[in-house]
Amino acid sequence: MQLEIKRLNKFLTPLLIALVLLDFLDVSFTLSAFYQGPVFVEFNRVAHTLFDMQFWGFIAALVLKYVILLPIAYGVHLSERPNRPVQVRVVKLGTLAGLFGADILMAYIVTLDGISLLSYLGQVRA
Repeated sequence: MQLEIKRLNKFLTPLLIALVLLDFLDVSFTLSAFYQGPVFVEFNRVAHTLFDMQFWGFIAALVLKYVILLPIAYGVHLSERPNRPVQVRVVKLGTLAGLFGADILMAYIVTLDGISLLSYLGQVRA
């Protein structure tokens, strides 16, 4: 059985798009929680420190959040090379495994953030 690059690419691009969308939702939920008042606490120590730095800290947090997508996007868009087919397949397979795991983790985080934000908004409006 041989791994076909074209078949892997059919899975990689949607998984990358899903990860970008989940990252966007995570940032949106974080911004929404910040605007709800002083009740919100960021448990990520690095993000908490950056958010305390106001606007430039938030920009730095966004850059750090999205810069990790660059090597993943490289793995997704790496073209097949006739002189190195095994290496390209290994990179593509590793990218597939990483994207699959990252999508599951980000979906879990976004779901928890969304549930907690909606429950807080329900308590405030009630």
